Amino acid sequence: MNTIRWGIIGCGRFPDIGSHALDLIDFLLGPIVEAQGMGANRSGMFVFNTYIDDDRTTIHCEKGDLIYSVLGLTQPIVTRTKQGVESIAGDSPPAHVAQPLIQTVVDEFLGIGTCPSTGESALRTD
Repeated sequence: MNTIRWGIIGCGRFPDIGSHALDLIDFLLGPIVEAQGMGANRSGMFVFNTYIDDDRTTIHCEKGDLIYSVLGLTQPIVTRTKQGVESIAGDSPPAHVAQPLIQTVVDEFLGIGTCPSTGESALRTD
């Protein structure tokens, strides 16, 4: 008897790229030194009527905050310090969103570049 439970997962951007929030934090701040988690079997569905499609990650630092979106690729990156707030416009994602990373892999294989993603960084955030 096959004991593997197959199923259909949700669609959309979150299951596809939501996990890369950890990759981005690892890239911005360096390797995660300690992580804790909790697991439970639960389910839920939330539907909200809103005019805003927004997600934000805020990193509070000693000298200011960094605010960005993982899923809202066109949203600006914001820095907030005692000197004020600076906003950097988000770029439109390429038609194939993974193309820039794939290009760095190809460039490294060709000996003309370096890929920022390694097996080691993948193990830290998987």
